[in-house]
Amino acid sequence: MKTIPYFIVVLLLVVSCQDKPVDLQQSNAIIEQIHAREYGTQSDSIYSELKKADRLLHRFDKLSDSLRITNDYKLGDYFSQQGRLDSSSHYYFRAISNIDEKINPSDSIRSLIFYNAWESFSRQARFGDCIAVADKFSEVIASDDNYNQYLLNYYYTSSYYRSRTYDKATEYNQIQKKYIAKLKDPLIMATAKIVDAQLAYKYFRDGKRSFAILDSLLAQGSTLNHNVRRQVYGTYGVYKYFDGDFMAAKSNYINCVNETKQMPQNNEKIALLGSNYGNLAEVCIDLKQYAAADAYLDTIFSLELNKLNNNTKRNYLKYKFRIASETEKSPREIANLVDTISMFLERDYQNKYSAELVALTSANEKEKELLAQQQLDQINNLKLQTRFFLALGFIVLLTGLGLLFYRQRKLKFEKAGLQMQQRLLRSQMNPHFTFNTLYAIQRQIKEAPEKAHDYLLKFSRLLRLILENSMQNYVLLEDELESLRKYLDLQLLRFPDKFTYSLELNNLEEDDPVYIPPMLIQPFVENAIEHGFSGIDYLGELKIVLSMENKYVSCNVIDNGLGKIDTSTKQKKSASTQLISDFLSKVTGSPVSINHVNHQPGKSGTHVSFLIPFNNNTHG
Repeated sequence: MKTIPYFIVVLLLVVSCQDKPVDLQQSNAIIEQIHAREYGTQSDSIYSELKKADRLLHRFDKLSDSLRITNDYKLGDYFSQQGRLDSSSHYYFRAISNIDEKINPSDSIRSLIFYNAWESFSRQARFGDCIAVADKFSEVIASDDNYNQYLLNYYYTSSYYRSRTYDKATEYNQIQKKYIAKLKDPLIMATAKIVDAQLAYKYFRDGKRSFAILDSLLAQGSTLNHNVRRQVYGTYGVYKYFDGDFMAAKSNYINCVNETKQMPQNNEKIALLGSNYGNLAEVCIDLKQYAAADAYLDTIFSLELNKLNNNTKRNYLKYKFRIASETEKSPREIANLVDTISMFLERDYQNKYSAELVALTSANEKEKELLAQQQLDQINNLKLQTRFFLALGFIVLLTGLGLLFYRQRKLKFEKAGLQMQQRLLRSQMNPHFTFNTLYAIQRQIKEAPEKAHDYLLKFSRLLRLILENSMQNYVLLEDELESLRKYLDLQLLRFPDKFTYSLELNNLEEDDPVYIPPMLIQPFVENAIEHGFSGIDYLGELKIVLSMENKYVSCNVIDNGLGKIDTSTKQKKSASTQLISDFLSKVTGSPVSINHVNHQPGKSGTHVSFLIPFNNNTHG
């Protein structure tokens, strides 16, 4: 009866094996069609289609990582267009996480994915994530000759450190300029010089040098594009504002706005315009030009709020209150301002809510279509299953034979294990040791009857412990150590003043509920006494160290005996230690290690180390 659930599992596996290849091929084709389709401005359609592809990608692990990268990147773009930076950065980062040496898009596409991910995090002031993007980018750059890629990476890193640590920012900016020199691109070199100007002003308080760099860039005129000139005017305006020259700051902010307006229309342009108008409003307030400041703030309000940075939105509200406070407006006007700000926030929320609602509705409709398609596929698969019943019966027969073979093999293994335990018991009850012990008892009876009685009592207890332990697959560590101590005490009675011994436990206590296979340590201890200490003219030292290492108990048996015996005098290898070595190699995957130090005065000896499996009960 135990095999019936197994057969049911086999049946389900067979059925699923017939279903997955069909769905996998269909899913691959559907996703490729979605990625190839042009959606234009129908954002709700692109979202629902991309989420459909995302569900298919999560359903089938075997779909290529290239499809995952493309889909995540397109989802990131969708949310970026919606101004939802938290979601866009999530999908952008998912896209770059799948890029490695094997799955690596072309340089231009890869750079675009990493740049958008970095820009999304940067606009949220999540600079730690920016560094994570830069680190990931450095891992996938193909070679040192790929200057554009390295340049972009060092731009990421220097931008992060620019607001934190001068030394790091300068270091990465210098590396960046090295690659710029190889490219000989004036636009990229101009960007690096802007960074130099920022570092000079911020860290050296050297406004003269900073403005000189910016003036040299402005002197290049039309050789620089609108984006670079925007950065120059914006940087100039900020530092003039910090110097208290508000008129110069305003003039540069106006130039910055004019340059920004000439840039291609996209989300970044809207975000930049919002920030620039905020700067103009601030400087106009400081110049007491409140009407102009109000006009600039109204311009911000007219932009697409969901595409503005959170910092720009906060500044809008702050500057509105500054104007109201400094112009001493009436309570009614202040109340109207509060209402306006509430409308501002509500409008921002409604835009996001509406976008999510439309996308959710469309996604639900697509989900129903996908569910209907899946149901149709299931019907087709059920028709196909009848063709495999004969094959299934054959598989069930083979499975039954396999189970029978497995059971016989298991019984054979258990029998071999029992035989090994019996051989191990016989080998551990060393005939020489037993004979020598009885001979010593006989001699003690004649010479010292009281000692003979103690000797015989210990020997009988040792025999009882060994026999009791041999009946269990696992015994308590405490019982095994007691057996080992009694054995060593008997050996000390045989060889008084010949050696000393110590037992050391690390990371575990002797009374811990730890169960180990019995009679694994004693044969190595016996070898040390019988062979290592044989014929030495100094006091032997035997040290046994047990410690817990993950799922095994590590055992070390260390002596200062003769070390490795010459092949001419070496006795026959102990059968018990060979059996133990074979057993431990199979169970732990780690062989017994035996290291000898030969014939060095005061340093000879043997170090045996091995791992012992343990359990929490007596069953192996």
